[in-house]
Amino acid sequence: MPSEQIRQNRSFIVQKLFENKTPLLFDNLMYIRVYRRDFKGYLFELNNPDCRGIKDSSGFYCDACDNGQWVDDILLAMEEERMGEETLSMLEDQSLIAPPENAEEIEKIFTDSGGSLKIMEFGKELFIPQYKADSSVLTHYSDKTAIRLFYDSLHRLTKKELWKMESVQNASITLVESYEYQENARYASSKTVENNEYKLVSKLNPDGLIVEALKYSIGQDSALSLVSKSSWKYDQEKRVTEELVTEYAIENDKEIPVNEKKQKFLYNEGADLYEYYENGILKIKTEYSEKGKYATTIFFDSHSSVTTWYEDYVKVRDLYITDGVKVREKVYEKPQGKAE
Repeated sequence: MPSEQIRQNRSFIVQKLFENKTPLLFDNLMYIRVYRRDFKGYLFELNNPDCRGIKDSSGFYCDACDNGQWVDDILLAMEEERMGEETLSMLEDQSLIAPPENAEEIEKIFTDSGGSLKIMEFGKELFIPQYKADSSVLTHYSDKTAIRLFYDSLHRLTKKELWKMESVQNASITLVESYEYQENARYASSKTVENNEYKLVSKLNPDGLIVEALKYSIGQDSALSLVSKSSWKYDQEKRVTEELVTEYAIENDKEIPVNEKKQKFLYNEGADLYEYYENGILKIKTEYSEKGKYATTIFFDSHSSVTTWYEDYVKVRDLYITDGVKVREKVYEKPQGKAE
């Protein structure tokens, strides 16, 4: 039988919990599991037998009710955990609470009366799921940053929110990612990323690879101005074969292309080729003959260039050419330890 002091300590804990109760408090503190020969359950239920098994689920998510209350809940949960640790330290018999040997590294699981996950805690990280008939939301909080992930009925990610949460009064959203899908497709057909400064709209192919991306700057009254347009091509092995980036500027209230950059990749066994173009003019070409052995040519203009050879990823020779004629050549000594 527990001593009178233990019973008084428990009553004090329950009293404090009731005085400071909030929606998440019961799961974070009152439902900490305790273990006795004749009882396995929660601390709150141990002291209030009439309340056993009546836990209510607060994990229901409603679009219309998504008014930011979850921000308060997360920050309050962190404060309540601190208060709970101080309060529970008053227990005379610490063996009633059965923490794992490496408690700081083990996750803590809190469920509702129906067995559904309410909160998962790992160190200073919190994972809070919410459910409704056709979708779900998972909130992850750590180090004053929260990420909310929204899923549809097929468990596909439809939206991702990144929040900076210094305090209840100073919590703001910093980034939003939105995804759209074609019917029952596994991968999204489009992805939109937006913050206070820019908006990036991407199209994806059936394999989930980005094939086009439009980047806009966000001005006054949320006006959008096209900054760049990018496109990608892939081979059958889903490797990038071409990347084209066109940059835009505003002239006479119109968006016009001002610069174009292209990268091309050709994959051959032992002889890969890379080319870089600016406004249709070849600027850099790299030819690979084998691992660690390749040659890079930089074109200064239509008349002059320099080619550099590498062996074992180390520069061994430069060759300068002007109008097809060798102007200068430089051979580098091999570093010590390199075989001839």
